[in-house]
Amino acid sequence: MWIFFVDVAQIQLTFNIDGVPLFKSTNVQLWPILCSVQGFEPFVVSIFCGNHKPSSVEEYLNDFLLELQEMLQNGVQLNEIVKPVEVFAFVCDAPARAFVKCIKGHNAYYSCERCVVKGSWNGRVVFNEEITEAPRTDDGFQNFEYDDHQVGRSPLADIGLPCIKLFPLDYMHLICLGIMKRMLTFLKQGPRECRLSYQQLTIISENMMNLNGKMPREFARQPRSLDYLDRWKATELRQFLLYTGSIVLKSVVSANVYKHFLSLMVAMSILLNSDENIRRTYIGYARDLLSFFVTNAKVVYGETFCTYNVHALCHLADDVENFGTSLNEISAFPFENYLQKLKKSVRKAQNPIAQISKRITEIEKAKCRRIPKKNTPACSHQEEG
Repeated sequence: MWIFFVDVAQIQLTFNIDGVPLFKSTNVQLWPILCSVQGFEPFVVSIFCGNHKPSSVEEYLNDFLLELQEMLQNGVQLNEIVKPVEVFAFVCDAPARAFVKCIKGHNAYYSCERCVVKGSWNGRVVFNEEITEAPRTDDGFQNFEYDDHQVGRSPLADIGLPCIKLFPLDYMHLICLGIMKRMLTFLKQGPRECRLSYQQLTIISENMMNLNGKMPREFARQPRSLDYLDRWKATELRQFLLYTGSIVLKSVVSANVYKHFLSLMVAMSILLNSDENIRRTYIGYARDLLSFFVTNAKVVYGETFCTYNVHALCHLADDVENFGTSLNEISAFPFENYLQKLKKSVRKAQNPIAQISKRITEIEKAKCRRIPKKNTPACSHQEEG
C-alpha cells in the first residue's frame, strides 16, 4: 500500500475509536483504535477488551499517543525519503468523543462541542434556542477554560492535538442513526402533533416495499417497511434520507413535514457531494437549510425533539469548510464496516484479542488482503455493506 504514498507531500492519518459488543449474552466488548491512511481501508492500531469501556483514558491512550507523537515529530521514511505525518481527523461517535476528550456526555446541559450554548430540561436535555452561542476554540480547550464542559484534561491536549478542530461531527451517528431514525420514530409513535395515522404509515411501508428489489446493485440493502424500523441499519437510514424518502413521503405526510424533511435531504446532498466546486458554491445554501431545519424542528415534531443531535446540525457545514472535503470522507462508515470484520473474527469467548491477532496475521501472511480503494462518496450512489 505504501507505494501509493511516495508522491504525496505528507501522510494523513484518520483515527477512529469506538466500542463494539462481542456477544449478546455477556458484557464483553472491544474498544479498538483504528487508523486509515489517506482514506484507505482501516487497520488496527491497538485493541482493548473487557466487560466495560476502559476505566482510564490516560492508560488506554498512553502507548498509542507515545507512538503517534514520535511519528508527528520524526515523520515516516519511504524509499529513503522522510514524509511528514499529520493527524487529519478523529472520527468517533458522541460517547467516544466525550471519553477521549474528557468532556461531558451528549445528555448534559453544556454538551455542545462547538459552542457554549446551554440546554434546557424537558423530560431530557433539549436545545430549543434558535441561536448558537460563542464558539469553542482550541486555545480555550487547551487552557481548560470550559469548566462547565470539560471534566478533565484530555491526553490528546497534553501532546498538543487540537481537540475541537480534529473531531468532526460524524454524520453516520449524528444524522443517519440519530436524527433520521428519530424523525421516523416520531412519525410512527411520537407526540400527537406529528404522529401519522395507521393508514399513512401503511402507505409509506407499501411505498417502501414497492421499491424493494428495484434499487440498483450499488445499494447493499433493499428498502424495508417501517415495521422493521428498530432494526434498520445506518445504510438503510442514509438511503431513506438521500434517495427514497422524498418519494415514499410525498403526498402522504403534511406539507410542513415534507418541506422540513426536504430541507435536510438537500442540505446533506450538498455536504456529501464529492465535487468540491459544487460544495463551495452551495455550502451557504446548505447552512441556511440546516438552520431552517433546526429552527422548525420543534414546530413540526414538538418541544422534545431537539436534542444534542439536532442542535449539532448548526455546526455541520463548518466541518466541510474546515476539512475541505465532503462529509463522506470524515464519516465512520468505513470504520464501522471494519469493526464488524473484527467482531466476526472472534469465534469463541476465550482470548478474543489473540483470535483477532491471529486472523490478521494469517491474512497478511497469505497475502490475501487486496489493495483497497478509497472510499466512494455516498452521493455517487455507492453504499457500504
